[in-house]
Amino acid sequence: MNHIRTLTSSSQQDLQLIATALIWKLEKEPETIIKTVQQQQQPSSISSLMIDRKQYDIMISYSHNDKELCHRILSSLEKDQLCVWIDSRLMHGATFDAMAKAIENAEFVLVCMSDAYKQSPFCEMEASYAVKRRCHIIPLVMTTSYKADGWLGVLTSALIYIDFPKLGFDKAYQELKKQIGLFRMNNSNLILAEQNQVHHNSSSLMDSIPKTNSSVENNKEPRPVV
Repeated sequence: MNHIRTLTSSSQQDLQLIATALIWKLEKEPETIIKTVQQQQQPSSISSLMIDRKQYDIMISYSHNDKELCHRILSSLEKDQLCVWIDSRLMHGATFDAMAKAIENAEFVLVCMSDAYKQSPFCEMEASYAVKRRCHIIPLVMTTSYKADGWLGVLTSALIYIDFPKLGFDKAYQELKKQIGLFRMNNSNLILAEQNQVHHNSSSLMDSIPKTNSSVENNKEPRPVV
């Protein structure tokens, strides 16, 4: 492990990134997964659902080979007043801790799929971590006729793809907004259903409490004043 730590200071950037990623995976990732499991074991409540507002609406996970289309999507999202995390905003490149925190604090994770994305171990780490955190993932196809396979195919097989090259940018972007809106509507309905259930339980509890018979009290003869 000490040898791997020394490689994080290597003059070769690729070697430096690989060493940093390996240390993060061995040390940091297990800690965050344990925290996730502990949070999931705690009983949910309406207050926790309502208070659990994320710092970011969206985190974009992408290969830099596809940055032109990704930044076009980013620009459109921000025009629609959505708060988006993307690694290009960090002056010295994204650290893995920053990436992990972005995933943990984003309502949606956009997985921008392409062959370059699939081949990148860093993209695989991001996508896998988003799955482990049980994030709401929306897969976006970045390149013409791309079909996800391997680890990326397994990860996204049950999800609805939005194919930007096939649909064209405008139509695909509208579909993306539709998916975001549907998820938020379903989440709001879940909160409303839980609120109604709590109200029903409270009413049932009040009905079960014995009521004082006021008519009996009123029929009692008044005591004489001595």
